[in-house]
Amino acid sequence: MIRIAARENTPLRALASRGGRPDRAGLEPLKALATPLLLVTGELDEEGPGPNQQAFDHLTCERELAIIKGASHAFEELGTLEEATHRIVGWFQRWLTPADFA
Repeated sequence: MIRIAARENTPLRALASRGGRPDRAGLEPLKALATPLLLVTGELDEEGPGPNQQAFDHLTCERELAIIKGASHAFEELGTLEEATHRIVGWFQRWLTPADFA
């Protein structure tokens, strides 16, 4: 996702990653990304928030890191998927307009 968005000629309006490994995109794509990016990770993910924090630190675009308390990698814990969804919806509401869906 990040590699593709970093090389697109037509920039995307916004991106969100839930439970992904954006650190694996590579340093150059992370630095080149111009699209606003929300990274959502679980506090209790096996890898921990570290990989998302590492990627976040290399981004120069508008960005946000949301660490969902009590959530594992799959967000199976009560209320954690809903919290992640709420954060993602809010992110897209911030960056997209109704005209984007027409």
